[in-house]
Amino acid sequence: MTEVLIFFGGLTTLVLALLLNSQFQALAALSVSALALYVPLYCSVKSPYYSLKALCYFTFVAQCYTVTVFFINRNNDFYGFKWEGIKPFDYSLSQTFLILSKVSLFLILVIIFFGFLFKFRLIGGSIQKRVSLKTSNLQSHCSSEPSKKVRPCKNWAYQLLIFGFLGSVISIWMFNNNIGLVGIESHRLPLKLSGFLYYFSRYFLTLLMVYIYFRTNRNFSNSLILLVYASIVGLASLSRSVFGFLAVAVIIFSWVDRRFLRLLFAILFLFAGYSEITDIRQIVYWENDGEILRNFDSSYSDILFLFLDETRSKFFDGRSFLYTLGDIFNRFDGFENLVMSNSYDTYLVLPPWAVDINIIWNGFFPVDIDLHHLQWQGEILPKGFYNGGGLLSTSVMIFNAGFIWFIFLTMEIAFILVILEKSLIRLKDNLGFQSYIKKILISLLTLSLIVNFGLAVFTLSLILLFLMSLISNRLLNSKKQ
Repeated sequence: MTEVLIFFGGLTTLVLALLLNSQFQALAALSVSALALYVPLYCSVKSPYYSLKALCYFTFVAQCYTVTVFFINRNNDFYGFKWEGIKPFDYSLSQTFLILSKVSLFLILVIIFFGFLFKFRLIGGSIQKRVSLKTSNLQSHCSSEPSKKVRPCKNWAYQLLIFGFLGSVISIWMFNNNIGLVGIESHRLPLKLSGFLYYFSRYFLTLLMVYIYFRTNRNFSNSLILLVYASIVGLASLSRSVFGFLAVAVIIFSWVDRRFLRLLFAILFLFAGYSEITDIRQIVYWENDGEILRNFDSSYSDILFLFLDETRSKFFDGRSFLYTLGDIFNRFDGFENLVMSNSYDTYLVLPPWAVDINIIWNGFFPVDIDLHHLQWQGEILPKGFYNGGGLLSTSVMIFNAGFIWFIFLTMEIAFILVILEKSLIRLKDNLGFQSYIKKILISLLTLSLIVNFGLAVFTLSLILLFLMSLISNRLLNSKKQ
């Protein structure tokens, strides 16, 4: 009930703000986007599957907000995008509805194929068979589990501090040696240590810190440790994704724990820090003949003090909050990406069947970046930066390329979501962890699919999750025998 009140409260606030500022065209665009995406949202509400809920809920919210900001900025040279001569978009409501209808059809077909594929048995037994094998003792234990207060071991808080310090030292050293910076080619260490350090610091330590934070009592001091670590690592890599992921972890668990003051602080910290990392990139980077290079005049301590000072000043900046929220939603394939992809000619870069295969493993068919940028933005971007969309914008591109490939795309995504949903249901049943953990993991991985679909990291994570569920199922069955 609280989630529904917040949803409608936020929507009402946005509508009133548009009316008070006489943004009638933006309000009309908001209404059109809500109308176009209502059917898949309604279907996901009626569905018991959290992967579908996360996909459709977040698409609805992100598109409605980014459409609104997109129309507000149509005459703003600083925040807006000059579309003349780059992309054919005239800010008409009919064109807006047409683009979003393609996304709506994509979501509806994913829901239909998901319902069809979910009935089939995966390796290791169906959901119904496994649930029937569970003993009454285990069921009673799981049903009483949420009422128990299990105090976490204090050592987890020390581990959070220790691994946070370790990760901070590694990240700062990598920054000083020009390793792992977003958009810049890394300095190559022997024995491929550059790649090892990148994945170890950006992925392994990030996930480890979230897990350790989950095992602590998640008080304000532990939350502050994770937020500080997010700032250090985010600055050291100039990665808004790493910073945002760790900050969102604090936001989610604050919501689960019903710590609303901490939730508000984490949200403000996310928006202020996310915006400042974007600005700091302009200091660290400089362009030379179309190539992005590192400015070594700025040390890590310089950008850290600048980050702390500017973040504090942006904490209660309403205008910064408005555009930063739009920027964050655009990271999840906002409406700007859909406009880019609507006039994208896939055949000039990769045939649609190759794009469908890259859904499973990105890079299986290499993409000519220059050709991609010509189609995506109408101009060659500076070397080192990749501009492109995610799952939703790809669905628009494939729809325009051919409906048969569009059907294949929806089937692929439905199959991926079925594996994700069944694997986590299986793990929950076999290991007996609480339902909210399953919901959080499904939601986070589904959002990751929207942004990073086809990336090797996501694909490997999905395979690992499936294997873990299969192994836990076999172990449980062997014990019962």
